[in-house]
Amino acid sequence: MTTPARTKPLPPPARACLALLCATALVPGCAGPAPAPGAEAARAAAGPQAMPAAAAALQGYAALLRRQDSAAIAQRFTPEGTLVNAGQPAITGREAIRHFLDSFSNYKVLSAEMTVLSARATTGAGVERVVQTGRYAQSVRAPDGQQLHAGGWFTAQWLRQPSGAWLLERMATSPTPP
Repeated sequence: MTTPARTKPLPPPARACLALLCATALVPGCAGPAPAPGAEAARAAAGPQAMPAAAAALQGYAALLRRQDSAAIAQRFTPEGTLVNAGQPAITGREAIRHFLDSFSNYKVLSAEMTVLSARATTGAGVERVVQTGRYAQSVRAPDGQQLHAGGWFTAQWLRQPSGAWLLERMATSPTPP
């Protein structure tokens, strides 16, 4: 019989950093500014394949997080893609995102789960987007061996590329207090 791992709640700054790490796979709480009045009604629904394609893209992203492949994770963002965590500066651009993720190379992702609670697909001006919102939870082992947990809300904003690939335009997280 094994003894359960001892875990400690993270202090707020560490929780925020871990939440950003989680965001790279799970994802983000803001979907950007509200649309102008009447703008939403003017948007047509995206194609029926948009929702399952974005769901598959998110699952692929989560798998990369579990593998801790920072270069591949960064490539899941548009060139101007943004990673945001409530109360922290935004990280913009693939190279900055990769660099940020590399700073966690001494951590080991033990589990990463996310649940999409709602999703919306839209098309406007020839651009197809899917916005997913939900909850995330992740456990990691810190360099000192301590097991850490983080969780909260995410919003992932996906943009369909001309190639048909779905890339993250914005991933935002909002960690829940312990």
